[in-house]
Amino acid sequence: LHRHSNQDVLTELSDEVKSNMLKSVASLAVCSG
Repeated sequence: LHRHSNQDVLTELSDEVKSNMLKSVASLAVCSG
C-alpha cells in the first residue's frame, strides 16, 4: 500500500537536506566567526 507519491518523498528528502545544510552552515559560521 504505497500511497506516497515520488513528490512526497522528494519533498521530505529536500526538507531533510535543507535542515542539514542549515546546520552545517550555522556551524561553519560559528567556527569561522
